[in-house]
Amino acid sequence: MPGNMPIAESEVNIVRGMLWPGETVELTVKQRRLRPGGAWITPTTWVVTNKRIIFIERDRWGVRKNFELIPFDKVTGVRLDHGIFSSAIYVRVAGMSTERGKYRRNREEGEIHGLRYRDAVLLADLLNRKVLEKERKEEEKERVLLEKHRVARPGLYTYCGECGRKNNASDLYCRYCGAVLGHMRQK
Repeated sequence: MPGNMPIAESEVNIVRGMLWPGETVELTVKQRRLRPGGAWITPTTWVVTNKRIIFIERDRWGVRKNFELIPFDKVTGVRLDHGIFSSAIYVRVAGMSTERGKYRRNREEGEIHGLRYRDAVLLADLLNRKVLEKERKEEEKERVLLEKHRVARPGLYTYCGECGRKNNASDLYCRYCGAVLGHMRQK
């Protein structure tokens, strides 16, 4: 991650007690106050960590804060909408419906308006990199699994971790219960 990402310590202090062990803040972005789409009194903040997105939405007077936590493994897409006065980010999240969270106007994307263009570009770029990183890890896991089973030699077998039955080493799934198979053992 580039070292020039803006991080507002005041926002980090708000979420510090929520951070998981090993979780670090990589970027904070706050909604503008005085431009279209902004929130004059209580702007929404996005805190992006190395593991998830944390929305901090303040009520009308800033006394109460609502938090929405979205792990990166649930984010399926990110897009940037650049306007004349402000920008918006739209985040597509697996398993979220249009009735909850940041989803408005029956869109299947969460949105935050009133961002500075530079902040919106940084946020969209970081989130898109996280989505690509997640996809690469999934592809690598699948490749390793397929490669492991492709090179299986005769005389090798594996036991199913679910039902305990013996299967050929070249099988990807248990013949008896359908579970994904793991380690190979020689006869």
